[in-house]
Amino acid sequence: MSAMVRLPGGESALGSANFYPEERAVRSVKAPAFQIDVAPVTNREFAAFVKASGHRTVAETPLDPAYYPGADMESLQAGSMVFTARARRSWRSSTR
Repeated sequence: MSAMVRLPGGESALGSANFYPEERAVRSVKAPAFQIDVAPVTNREFAAFVKASGHRTVAETPLDPAYYPGADMESLQAGSMVFTARARRSWRSSTR
């Protein structure tokens, strides 16, 4: 097992009022202190961790519509804004 280091917790602003609507609202978030491996984790090690713990990544977790006011509910899934034709058309029309 590799060595771990402790990272201190803290508070930070998350989001932006200056760019994309889905980045609003700016909110304060707190992260607790945690430990992290010094060395990278292999895919095999991560798979074993997921199997043992039931962990879900951010991409596997449903998005909270409250953080994306006015967003198309169909688009609130990982990768949807990049890969769906409807989302691309909407994005293109909003940038012209």
